[in-house]
Amino acid sequence: MIDLTYHLSARQAKELHVRATEIVLALPVPIDSQRDWQAWARSVLTPQESPLVTAAARATVRVAAPALDAEITGMANWLGIILVGDGPPVYQLTYAVVLVTLTPPRTRHREAKPQWPHYALFNGRRYPDIDIT
Repeated sequence: MIDLTYHLSARQAKELHVRATEIVLALPVPIDSQRDWQAWARSVLTPQESPLVTAAARATVRVAAPALDAEITGMANWLGIILVGDGPPVYQLTYAVVLVTLTPPRTRHREAKPQWPHYALFNGRRYPDIDIT
């Protein structure tokens, strides 16, 4: 059995839980075919975030190719920075994702730009590793 949990960064958690900002996470599409993306999203997010899932749909995102740069942390370091609009003239990749909207109970702000979660725990191992440089 696969054990997978996506975790927010401290900044993302503060935006969601303290500032009451609705955020959109881009989660890589699992290999097995899903039909209920909201149920899947709730199953792979932490207990603090899973009740806040209000929408989930399959989509694609364009990213600037990963740089494996020490200044970019978390999943963006491995998968690339998600581009919105035309983006800069750099080598770009496209990923199949599930866009998951997390909505706090009393939303005060909205962040429409999709973002990667900070990291994933997969079968007890953190991806990306903490000490990646």
